[in-house]
Amino acid sequence: MKTDVVIEELKKGEKLFSTIRGEIEFFGISNLKGDDYPIECKDEHGNWFYFTIEGRMDNEEKHPSLFKTSPFKETERVVMVLSYISGNYVPRVLVRVKNRLAVCWADAETIQGAKNVTTTCAWTDWKEAETTSEYVHLTVQDISEGKGVGVNPDLIKMIL
Repeated sequence: MKTDVVIEELKKGEKLFSTIRGEIEFFGISNLKGDDYPIECKDEHGNWFYFTIEGRMDNEEKHPSLFKTSPFKETERVVMVLSYISGNYVPRVLVRVKNRLAVCWADAETIQGAKNVTTTCAWTDWKEAETTSEYVHLTVQDISEGKGVGVNPDLIKMIL
């Protein structure tokens, strides 16, 4: 995976996506952390983050974590993950599945709740949440835009 961030095209205030922190804002090019981390960003809470030209937060990372837009398809849905604390399955909002790991928004139990969460965690022990019998109403346009991904096809009602 390669970052789509081009350092020369970045504009102050531009929204970027960090796979570690979610949406962050480009602030500028800085030498505060030395030449290795010139891309300076901050989140909505004012926390600062520095990235390499390749979009890595750490030179040890194999893949970049900074992108102009989320590299993930919009597949957010609620799944059940095994809590290390309680030993029970708890709901979390799935960002994506990678190498059989469920990458989820930390502490987000609902899609609405995930909007305020900025960190992710990966779980090895997870399963799909039980679906409700409520139908999801989608248009052909919705489906062409990728909406409804992960929804049980039996629960999709087409709107013409």
